[in-house]
Amino acid sequence: MEWQGIETAPRDGTPVETGKITPLNQTLGPLYPITSKFMDGKWHANFGSKDQERWAPYDPQPSHWKPLTPPKP
Repeated sequence: MEWQGIETAPRDGTPVETGKITPLNQTLGPLYPITSKFMDGKWHANFGSKDQERWAPYDPQPSHWKPLTPPKP
């Protein structure tokens, strides 16, 4: 799926892939693609380990999103 504007992303806590697209990286795709979810009015990423989730807000906030790619079997 193509990257979409962040204003169309789910805001119900569903994890999605997010990134920041600027004029400099417009043809390359988003900077810092990261798994994020929207909570408490901001986008958060999991900065914990695999054993522990620790979702925290980050900046700059993303400009684009797409659904997570399912893991390959």
